[in-house]
Amino acid sequence: MIKLYILSKQSLYLVEKGHPKTIRPRFAPLRHAIIAIRRCDMSIDAILLAGGRSSRMGCDKRLLEIDGRSFMDIQITKLCNTYAEHIWVSGSPLTAASGTDAHSYPKHTEFVDDIIPGNGPLGGLYSCLIRTNANAVLVITIDVPLISPDTLNALISCHLDNKNDATVLSAASSFEPLIAVYDTHVKPIISELISEERLAVRSLLDRISVGHFPFEGDPDELINCNSRQDYDRLVSVISRSSQP
Repeated sequence: MIKLYILSKQSLYLVEKGHPKTIRPRFAPLRHAIIAIRRCDMSIDAILLAGGRSSRMGCDKRLLEIDGRSFMDIQITKLCNTYAEHIWVSGSPLTAASGTDAHSYPKHTEFVDDIIPGNGPLGGLYSCLIRTNANAVLVITIDVPLISPDTLNALISCHLDNKNDATVLSAASSFEPLIAVYDTHVKPIISELISEERLAVRSLLDRISVGHFPFEGDPDELINCNSRQDYDRLVSVISRSSQP
């Protein structure tokens, strides 16, 4: 079958049998368009890991705010501006009692409870992976609210341009296996690791081929907000950046 791809200002269309279909409705920076055209048969979803206990923070990290917006809202909105077609959130939705309308999330966002609670990020990742039909998933956590959609799209493009099972963001002083893209065929390996109670994400990386996405942007994008001190630092960074 002959396929015709049409690239407009903000969308990539596939025309089959005379009928156009948008396949990248939220296509952001067009500098990655060539990769998208080359690999447009590879679907990408996003997984937001938001089901942690927040024990070090002392409160639900999803409810922390930047400029009046919760971390949950910030991260979901951000993922809507990536190449991901569907967003899977590991954890329960915020309720109206928490100040957030539980029905205000985009229609392509679904919340997934852990199949077996208590297995950490690997358990949340697996619970979402068995729900998606995509070929690969972009993974981020709730506690990196400053990472930009451009960085995430560049990470996706890097993964699409290599043949590894995963592509992990790496910076000068950090290696971030929970800011990464994973091919979904790693599901059986994760299931095996969970059954063996080997729950460290690095145990997964030891079993698959891993590429690196060298992050060279603003280090503040990677601030991981796990404690009250981290949150205070985050607020300070935002305050400085907003000053004239």
